Amino acid sequence: MNSVKVLGAVAAVLVVSGCNTGQPRIWRVAYDTSRFVFVDNAQCYVSKRVPQARTAQSNYRRDANWVIWDGVSDANGRPKQYLDIGTPTFKLGDAPRVTVEDAIEGDAEQRSFVAERQVASLGPASCNASNFESCGQTVRNAIETRIGQVTVSWDAYNPASTGVIRINSTYRCVDNGAMLQDQCPQIIRMEQPATDAAECQVEVPFVARRIDVNQNTNYSNTGCDGPACGN
Repeated sequence: MNSVKVLGAVAAVLVVSGCNTGQPRIWRVAYDTSRFVFVDNAQCYVSKRVPQARTAQSNYRRDANWVIWDGVSDANGRPKQYLDIGTPTFKLGDAPRVTVEDAIEGDAEQRSFVAERQVASLGPASCNASNFESCGQTVRNAIETRIGQVTVSWDAYNPASTGVIRINSTYRCVDNGAMLQDQCPQIIRMEQPATDAAECQVEVPFVARRIDVNQNTNYSNTGCDGPACGN
C-alpha cells in the first residue's frame, strides 16, 4: 500500500488519529469523469443541440484524497461535518464552469454536503457584426447570474464506501432597464447570447477506500485532487 501523501501545501499540519472518530478521516476516492468530458444532453448547450464533435473515453477515473472531520452541533442540535475534496473544476457542456474552492459544510447524520456559489455581474458581452470573433465587443447592462452547486452524498462511512457527487450549473439573465443595452440578448432579435448561457446537471457515483492512519500520519489543511495526489 502506498504511504499516505501530505495533501496540498505543507501548512497547518494536523495530527490524524485512527481511533478517535472526532479527528479527520482520509478517503482515497475515484469517480468516472466521462459524463463531464462529454455531456450528452441538449439542454446543456447554448444551441440546444448536442455537438457532433465529441470526446469518448472509458475506464478513466479521477482520483483524489478526500478528508472529513467533525464540527459542532448547530442551533438545532444537528451535528455538522466538513468535507474537503480539493479544488476540482467541472465544465458541463456550455454551462458556467463550477470550481470547488473551500471545504464544504454538511449534515453529519445525513452524510450529505451541499455548497453553492452565485456570482452576479453586468453583461453579457455583445456584438452585432457578422464576424463575432473579430468585431469590437460591448458589455450590456443586463444582470447575469451564474450559479454553481456541488452536492456530495455518502451511503455510509465504511472502510469501503460509496456515494454520489452531483454538479449543477445554472445561468440566468434578467433585464435591468427599458433601453436595449439594459436588456438580455434575444435570439428572435438575432442577438448573440453569452457563451455559457446554458443550464446543466451531471451526477456520477464514486467509490472510496478509507486510508488507515496512525498518530504519525499528517496532512495539511488542503484536500487534494488530480495527478499530484497519487504518491
